[in-house]
Amino acid sequence: MERNVSHGFYGSIINFCEKVIPVYAVYEYDDADITTINVDLILLDAKEKHQKLHKLIRDQFGSRMIIQDERGVHFVIEQMKNLKQGEGKVNIDVGSMTYGMEECVIEDPESVSIIAKISPSGIVSTEISRISHSDGNVEVDRLTDHTIEWNSDIGIFDVRKSYEHFTGQEKERKIYISVEYSKLYLDLPTETGKFDINAVREIIPEYFEHICTILSFCFRQPVWLYEIKYMISQGHDKPIMTPNKRTTFHKNLSLLPHEPLIDSRNLCRGGFHDLMEKYWKTPIRDGIKNSIQFLASSHNRTLEESYFLAFSALDSITEIVISQIGFDTSIPKTDWKKIEKSLRNSLNSVNSVNYIYVNRIKNKLPELRRMSFADKLLIVVDHLKIDVIDLWTKDGLSEGVMKSSQIRNNLFHMSNVQSYSALFDSMIRIRHLTERIILRCLDWPKDKLWMLHDLSLVNVNNNEKTD
Repeated sequence: MERNVSHGFYGSIINFCEKVIPVYAVYEYDDADITTINVDLILLDAKEKHQKLHKLIRDQFGSRMIIQDERGVHFVIEQMKNLKQGEGKVNIDVGSMTYGMEECVIEDPESVSIIAKISPSGIVSTEISRISHSDGNVEVDRLTDHTIEWNSDIGIFDVRKSYEHFTGQEKERKIYISVEYSKLYLDLPTETGKFDINAVREIIPEYFEHICTILSFCFRQPVWLYEIKYMISQGHDKPIMTPNKRTTFHKNLSLLPHEPLIDSRNLCRGGFHDLMEKYWKTPIRDGIKNSIQFLASSHNRTLEESYFLAFSALDSITEIVISQIGFDTSIPKTDWKKIEKSLRNSLNSVNSVNYIYVNRIKNKLPELRRMSFADKLLIVVDHLKIDVIDLWTKDGLSEGVMKSSQIRNNLFHMSNVQSYSALFDSMIRIRHLTERIILRCLDWPKDKLWMLHDLSLVNVNNNEKTD
């Protein structure tokens, strides 16, 4: 099996002008590289038409390109990045491609399986040991009951680490390479007698994306969905149909070398199902997803960026929980009018020498109607009964959050960092507080966290004792 995936076909561009543009198209990518998809087109019209067609393609650059092959199957290019063309040849770096995902209804399919590839590889692993022998065999010892599944309303999603095997040649020697992948599997029921891809092609990616969100929360890093492939079997005498979609990203993700929040062992034996069910059914799912995405992104950026993202995660989950419990975070309009009038009258009596400052204060008065972030966070912590005693051991929660807010404000408004050590320590505490709020929203028990999940916080607290 070759690692470079390449497929060529004759077809026509059908959406750039009234007439179709006949082409020979080839798409190619490295199966283990999520950063690049390359598409080459050869224009098949007469040479004298090439200049006009090149101009048309250039003018349409960035638009969606649909190429229909000889069987009527659509190859769709989206998010064009780079374009090179001349002498009847066109080369495009694309951000996303789909093949065979247009209207497709299969009568009496034998089976329908969906395989999604996610990055980074190996994020979920139930292997205890892996031994490679000289005869080419690989001996793998796994956890007992090592399946990580979610029995959802549309089918059973299975999360696995897997390997694909590729052949090649190096220094005149044959080589055999095993490449690690992270994959999601779903078998769809076929009892209805037909499979309509239109009914699921918008729904399935949403389910996969939510699974990636929970995995990124468990393993404290971004998890990206980059390929979905449908495997539709129509019986032994017919070929397997494989509609697919692949998306590129700006880099290949690596597994970050830190302790997870919830490890693979605790996701086995129904753990992942319980976590996904609680997440899927909570009325604040979208808010939790938003917070997790901020939180996960804070683990692979520069320190300053990470601090912003971590604080945004805490701010986001605080707002959504406050909204859910129905707490009014602003002073009622009637009461505020009375308070504002009293404040303005008081400010008007200030000595005229200081009047320039009075105007500045008046401009800030509308902000006083809204509750501060720190006050909202304290309400959330109290309402959810979050354990915070080990977060700011010296300052306490209230003062610690205020100091963290000041660090953020200085960084955002003045691009100023007074202490990188304080910035890092505050970021660690903010991350842990955000995780605890989300864990409580998902009703996840503390005894099902990874045993070293709080190691970074312990280190920060120990360093504070020695300062």
